Amino acid sequence: MNHLIDRIDRMVGIYYLSKATNNLNTMKTILFSFSLLATGLSLNAQALYVSGDNNSATTEIYVNGQDGSNPTLFVNGDLTVSNGKIDNAAGLVWIAGNTSYTSSTNGGYVSTGQLVLNGSLSQTINGDVINANRVEVDNSNGVTIQSGTLNIDSSLLLSSGVFTQGASASVVLQSDAEFDAYLDDFTGNGSYAGQITDELYVAGTTARQHLISSPISGASVSNLDDDVSGYGSGVSGNGQDGVAVTPASPCDATALGQGSNYGNLFEYNPTTAAASPCVDQGGWIVRSSGTLESARGYSAYLTGIGNILEIDGNPGSGSFNYQVDNVNFSGSGNTASGNTASAYSGWDLIGNPYPSPISKDAFIQGNTGVNSPSYYNPSGTYSGTYSPYSIGESIPATQGFAVRAATLNGVDVTVNFTDAMRTTTSGTFRNDWYEHGLEVEVRGNGFADKTFIAFGDDMTSMFDPLYEAYKFNSIQGQPTLYTNLKDDMQSINARNTNQLGEILPLGLNPGADGTFTLTFSGMESFPQGGLLFLEDKATNTWQDLTLDDTYTFNALAQDQSDRFQLHLTPKVFAEAIQGSCTSPEGALELNIPSYTLNGQNVTWAYIVRHDGQFFAQGSASSSRSLPVQASGIYEVELQYGSTTVNEIMSVEVIEPIVLELPQQLTLIEGSVLEITPVSNATEFIWMMNNEVVSESQDLSLENLEAGVYTITVEARDAEGCNTVSSTEVTVAKGVSSNHELTASMFTAISLNDRIQVTLSENLIGAHLELVAMNGKLVSSTLANSANQTLNTSDLAAGIYTITLRKGGETYTQQLSIQR
Repeated sequence: MNHLIDRIDRMVGIYYLSKATNNLNTMKTILFSFSLLATGLSLNAQALYVSGDNNSATTEIYVNGQDGSNPTLFVNGDLTVSNGKIDNAAGLVWIAGNTSYTSSTNGGYVSTGQLVLNGSLSQTINGDVINANRVEVDNSNGVTIQSGTLNIDSSLLLSSGVFTQGASASVVLQSDAEFDAYLDDFTGNGSYAGQITDELYVAGTTARQHLISSPISGASVSNLDDDVSGYGSGVSGNGQDGVAVTPASPCDATALGQGSNYGNLFEYNPTTAAASPCVDQGGWIVRSSGTLESARGYSAYLTGIGNILEIDGNPGSGSFNYQVDNVNFSGSGNTASGNTASAYSGWDLIGNPYPSPISKDAFIQGNTGVNSPSYYNPSGTYSGTYSPYSIGESIPATQGFAVRAATLNGVDVTVNFTDAMRTTTSGTFRNDWYEHGLEVEVRGNGFADKTFIAFGDDMTSMFDPLYEAYKFNSIQGQPTLYTNLKDDMQSINARNTNQLGEILPLGLNPGADGTFTLTFSGMESFPQGGLLFLEDKATNTWQDLTLDDTYTFNALAQDQSDRFQLHLTPKVFAEAIQGSCTSPEGALELNIPSYTLNGQNVTWAYIVRHDGQFFAQGSASSSRSLPVQASGIYEVELQYGSTTVNEIMSVEVIEPIVLELPQQLTLIEGSVLEITPVSNATEFIWMMNNEVVSESQDLSLENLEAGVYTITVEARDAEGCNTVSSTEVTVAKGVSSNHELTASMFTAISLNDRIQVTLSENLIGAHLELVAMNGKLVSSTLANSANQTLNTSDLAAGIYTITLRKGGETYTQQLSIQR
């Protein structure tokens, strides 16, 4: 039975793990079986020994996180495992001294946690096998593995110091179907000295071509002798080294020329391919001796079904350069696939030269002379096709891939690899780099291919090498599906969202006669109200992809490739425009882009309800605005065919701010200026000649001297809206009379459109004259009663003088007419 440690004794600075015997006074250094469960244990020992007895019973130390903690085992001295076991399941083991281990069927060191070697003096590792997950070397004086094998299934991190592989030891970066271990000598300050074994797990069917590269500098091609099985066995001596294959004449998609050179490992030479009578089969040069060139891509017949490819030697590190052959291909009858030869222009094969992944984004940003890194699918659904690396993905170690020259001018391009491009992640596909994405797949004759279309605000109408990739043809006899940018095939086509509505050509090279099916996925990512139609120009068929996302058709190998077009329209939507200070009324904007499908304008029917009641309806093939005079909830329904857009929105209409002043005012010097505006505002600021004179609602000013004044008021209402209005005020000097009149003798009052004159008895029979300020006689009448009325409806605002003449006497009075 396993149980917690019974006893820990300290003897001469060494920790022994023991179980008491029948004789409690007896101690044994060869210990019996028990387990130490270290879920939160910290051992600060000069040395730790873990042993079993002669009957192979084992001592086991488990460092795991069963209680949810982060257990840590510190060994500040040496760690010796002799027929025992340390199982570092999920915790952290720190070792400051030397490590010695002897494994057996019952023991050893097994780690799925992290092992850190961090002594202050140089450290050594000796023994048989350590199976470790993550290993970190953080010792400026270095760590040397002198004997045994260190198997790493996640990462070897060199934070500081030199990690040295001794002549009797080996370090293996393991690979399985889930993960490839990697060497990290680029994020810290450590380095690696010696050789390393880099593994690659090979899935799928046996004897298939795979694109590979060497993560080992100067590795011999003989590394692959036990990993290939397509054309005979092995690589060494299999085929004439450095000689290209000979295509059949005429081109044959299923066979090479009689007596052609062949082997299990090939490199690609675009210049040789372009000169070949069959360009998509030419250019493959057999390699059967020598070394693997760093940063070059190779095609190898790898043994699949879980076989492990191993390449040994010094790990690739630092900077590498590789020259991409930028060759222009020409011709139309010199391909086995029937495709035009120009589709191969600018393409070459390169490879990751490191025992760690590289960032696709960093590679593209550091190599503007190439684009479209694409890997070959040796098996699975898309076997025989090339797929591009997407933004955010990583290119694994041991991976060969195709790239295309950015400019097809026949000038070779130097590709650079640096440690700055390396990454510690295996890379996962990021789906947040685009807003709308449509994947299109074609299946036929037992094969499949796909292409991807993305829309986002960061994309442009030009080719964006970070987001987009050109398409490399599938192998002979298989369909190649792509979109077009001008005359170039693209596997990823990234467009700006403003380009929704542009026709998108969808190209297909069938590869062979047959029945094919296009399948579309991702329509749900497109905006509501956007239309997605497939146009088949060969049959004049238009299919709404929102109703049916598959389309089946017949095609011949020699059919025109530009048969299809995609129509992806911008979204149709309604938008509420709220009332504002500048436009108090609200509105409903129906955003309907003008678009034509199959020669007909796309016309949307709409119906609008306000608070559940009918408001408006109609149809439109372009955007329009519906004015709204009342606040409330509006429901808008837009419909085209089977596509319906429903919007519910609130519209608020505000009361416009009102401010009215008299157009012109005239008063006599010494009078009080009083202005009461007609307004619904709550705040007022009155200014006269650009100086603030009042902040009350009504204006009252005294002691104005004769002159012309401009009065301005700024008003603001509760909604925060403001408006400004002005009026002109004329202050005139008074006109004196030759008789001092009293109110009991003669009064004149201006009321609305008339002047009311009241006379005393002794002035009845006088002549009554009304004179403007310019001296012009406006009217003249005989005052035959005490009350006289003068009509002023046709007179302008201003100061007027009323004159009474009787018996040689003259009586005058000034008054103001305002409008």
